[in-house]
Amino acid sequence: MTIPDAGSASATAASLYDLAPCGLITTAPDGTLTHVNDTFLAWTGYTADAVIGRRFLSLLDGGGKLFHETRYLPSLRLRGEVREIALNIVAADGTVLPALLNSTAEIDEHGSQVAVHSALFDTTERQDYERQLLAARRSAEASALRLRALQNASAAFGAARDDSELAAAIAASAADAFSAARVAVTLTDDAGGFERAAGDGPVAALASLIDDAETELAAGEVLIVQRAEAPADVAAELERTRVETATVVGLVDGGTAIGMLSCFHARVRDVDAVQIELHQALARQASQALIRIRLQKELEAIAHFDPLTGLANRNVLRSHIADVMRRGGAAQQPMALVFLDLDGFKAINDEVDHSAGDDVLRAVADRLRASVRRADVVGRYGGDEFIVVCENTDETAAAAVAERIRVALTEPLASPLLPHGLTASIGAAVHLPSDPPQLVAIDVFRIADRAMYHSKRSGKDRVTVLTV
Repeated sequence: MTIPDAGSASATAASLYDLAPCGLITTAPDGTLTHVNDTFLAWTGYTADAVIGRRFLSLLDGGGKLFHETRYLPSLRLRGEVREIALNIVAADGTVLPALLNSTAEIDEHGSQVAVHSALFDTTERQDYERQLLAARRSAEASALRLRALQNASAAFGAARDDSELAAAIAASAADAFSAARVAVTLTDDAGGFERAAGDGPVAALASLIDDAETELAAGEVLIVQRAEAPADVAAELERTRVETATVVGLVDGGTAIGMLSCFHARVRDVDAVQIELHQALARQASQALIRIRLQKELEAIAHFDPLTGLANRNVLRSHIADVMRRGGAAQQPMALVFLDLDGFKAINDEVDHSAGDDVLRAVADRLRASVRRADVVGRYGGDEFIVVCENTDETAAAAVAERIRVALTEPLASPLLPHGLTASIGAAVHLPSDPPQLVAIDVFRIADRAMYHSKRSGKDRVTVLTV
C-alpha cells in the first residue's frame, strides 16, 4: 500500500477543487470573493483576476441582488447554511446564467463567521427541461380542453332537431370553448343568402372582410380581426360595440359556405395555432350536424310531399283525413273531402309533351292553394288527381269551395302551348260525425271518388256533393 506524501495530497485536493463539476467559490464575511475554481471561471467567462476581490453580489442580476440581500444573507446568518437557492449570475459577456446555490458558513472557535463556501450548479438544462415539461403540460391541458369542448359540442349538436336548435347549440358551445363575450351564428336560407340564426354581435361590421375572405373561409380557414389592425370603418364599428378581437370560421359543405360562426372578445386575444385548430374542429362538427339536419329535412319532404308540386302526398293525405275525422267526431263538426280529376290531361302529355304536363300540374297546385283556406290541406293523390281536406266544413261550404276551384282552373294558362284553361270533374264528400262513428277515412275517400266520377259521367267540368 502506497501512502501519498503531503505534497501529493495537496495537489490532488487542488485538482479536485478546480475540476469539480460545479462552480466552487469562497467569500469573506463581507461577501468578497477570495477563491474561485476553474469550473466557475470557465462557466462565467471571467478570469480569476477579474473576480477575486469583488463582492459576489456584483455578479448577480437585479432580482438576484435583491434576493441575496433580503433572503439569502439573513438565512445564512441564522442557520449557517443555505440550500438550493435559485439565482442568476451575470457572465463576463453579459449573458444571464441560471444557477442553484448551496452555501455553508465557516465558523471559528469563537463563533464568528470567517468564510462562506458555496457551490453553484448550472441549471440551464434544468430550466430547459422544466420549460419543456411546462409546455408539455400546457399542451396536454389544451388537448384535454379541446377534447372536452368537442365532446360537449358533439352531444349538443347531435340533440338538435332543426336549424334553429343547432344554431343555438353552436353559439353556446363556441362561447364556452373560446370564452367569447358574444357569439353569432348565421346560416344560409332557402334563397342562398345568410341570415342570423342565433347569438348576437356586430357581424355586419365584418361584412366587407368576410366578402374578401370568402374563398379562404370556404376552404376552412379562420378569419382573425384585431381592431387595432382593421380598416378604419371596421375598427370604428368594433370600437363602438366594444370588440377588440373577432374571429370568423365558415361552416362548409363541399367547398361552399353554408353558415358562419363569429366570436367577439372585449379584450385583445392572441389566437394561436391551438385556438385556430379548435375553431376549425368545432366548425367541422357544426357543418356535419347542419348537413345532417338539412338532409333529414329533405328526406322528410320527399317522404311527405309530392316532389313535382310540393303538395302533400298520398300517405300524408290518408293520415290527415283520419285526424280531421277524429277531431270532428270529438267536436261534433262536419268535414269535407274534395276530390278532383283533370279533364283531358292525357291529351296534353300525348299531343304536347310531358314537360308541358308537368307545368300544368304545378299550375293546378298553385290555383288550388289560392282557392282554399290556409287551414285546408291540399294534396296530389296521384297522376292528375288532387284532394283538398277541409275541416269544420258543411255541405254548403264544401260546394262553395269546390265551385271556386272549378272556376279557378278554367282561367287561361300562361304557357303559349296551352292557351286555353283546364276543366276538372270534382266530387265532394261531406261527413257528418256520429256516435259511434259509422265511417272511417277510406269510406269518405271512396264516396268523394264516387261523386267525382258522377261529375265526369255527367259531362265533366262540374261539381257533385254527397253528404254521409
